[in-house]
Amino acid sequence: MRSAPKPGHLYACYALVMRYLPALALTLLAGCNSLPRDPDGTLDRIRQQHRLTVGWVDGASPPPVVRRFLEEVARDTHAAIILRSGAAEPLLAQVRDGQIDLLIGPFEKDSPWAGDVAFGPPLARGAGEIEIKAAARNGENRWIMLAERAARTVSQEARAE
Repeated sequence: MRSAPKPGHLYACYALVMRYLPALALTLLAGCNSLPRDPDGTLDRIRQQHRLTVGWVDGASPPPVVRRFLEEVARDTHAAIILRSGAAEPLLAQVRDGQIDLLIGPFEKDSPWAGDVAFGPPLARGAGEIEIKAAARNGENRWIMLAERAARTVSQEARAE
């Protein structure tokens, strides 16, 4: 049967823990600096190259909130916007493959592409189940968070979600 620890031993344990706790806390905090992560470095690349490639779905007329959204993203990244337009499916594939940084256009609320790309909150609402929103490459979480923050800054619809 074990006896209770002596008061001197408890103090020694407490002193040891308190001595190394700040170093342990700093080590743990340093590891959090890279969260959220962009495994393919999308946000870092955009900021370093000062270039943001944005796709726009043909046939859609962008509402004014889209321009404000792009200006907000460009300001946050210090990047010039390079626009491409085309059909939705090929552009979504280019987002998924990392060839386009953002794609903006009208998408169904329950798009079948939701597993391949990350849709942001709606910038505006279209007819029926259609929403004007941005799509980014899945997994690029720092980049996705920046785009979502910009959407919520400029759009009442985005703030509501």
